[in-house]
Amino acid sequence: VRILQLVEAGKLSLDTTIAQTGILPTDALARLQVYEGHSYGGEITVRQLLQHRTGLRDMLLDDRHHLSDEFESGTAPGSLGGIWSSQLARYVECRRQAGTCSTDETARLYPGHRWVAWNATAWQRDPKNREAGLINFFLSEMDNAGLFPPGQAFHYADTNYILLGMLIEQITGRNLHAELRDSIFAPLGMQRTYGTGAATN
Repeated sequence: VRILQLVEAGKLSLDTTIAQTGILPTDALARLQVYEGHSYGGEITVRQLLQHRTGLRDMLLDDRHHLSDEFESGTAPGSLGGIWSSQLARYVECRRQAGTCSTDETARLYPGHRWVAWNATAWQRDPKNREAGLINFFLSEMDNAGLFPPGQAFHYADTNYILLGMLIEQITGRNLHAELRDSIFAPLGMQRTYGTGAATN
């Protein structure tokens, strides 16, 4: 909804490409969506992000080798959700029993990690740092794992929404949760609905 409001306001077009938005540097775009040796990252449009026709995997449920629907749990083991699930018991143990884990270990466990959408500084230091941000994780884990050329098919991926959230923040200069609250929830009188999130680094 917020993206379409911004389109109506003339801030971007549905045919604007990710490369034109500047939300990711060129070297990250080159790795964002690679299918059969061809890089499509910069060619993905806002329309394709909204329609889940990008060919990107869902970082929360898919991993580079499997799609989520291949598993009874609905979560591939190397996905963000799969790693989170595998670490949940240890995280709960660390939280319940003081002294069981160091503060550093607890923070490194995915259930306790505070995720940002994208950390550009961490990317420049180490492109393989998958804990720096959600898109950092995606680029580290899904390199060369595109599903199809953009526009050719449908595959639901929260990765698309994370990129759209980054775009909203860049265009408006505000946090995504503030944009959702002030542009959608408050005008509709949605008193018990809220968006959370943090500005990207």
